[in-house]
Amino acid sequence: MVAVIATFSMLLATTTMAMSMNKAQFTTSVVDREPIDDLERLSNNFKSVFYFTDLRDCIGCKIEHQWWHKGKKVSSVKGKAKYARYRWWSKKTLTDDMYGDWTVKVYV
Repeated sequence: MVAVIATFSMLLATTTMAMSMNKAQFTTSVVDREPIDDLERLSNNFKSVFYFTDLRDCIGCKIEHQWWHKGKKVSSVKGKAKYARYRWWSKKTLTDDMYGDWTVKVYV
C-alpha cells in the first residue's frame, strides 16, 4: 500500500513588469532543464521533490521560491534570471514526518 504524503499547490506573486511564466510545476526530477512529470500527489517512497519555473522576458528578475508545509514557511530559495528564457528550480528534501499539504509561493 502506498500512502499519499503530500499534496501540492502553487501561488504566484509578480511585479507589474512584462514577464511571463510559461510553466510552473512540482516534479520528481529535472532532466535537461525540463521537469520529467507533473505532480499533484507524492507517495511516501519519494525523499525529495522539485519545483520548476520557466520564465520568459525577465532578464535580471529576482526569483524566490518559498516552500510552505501545512501553512508554515519552511524554506526559501532565491535566484536571479540570467537569460530571456530562464528555467529555474528548487528542491526540497523530505523526511518521514513531512507528509501533508505543501505550497510553493513564487515571487518575481
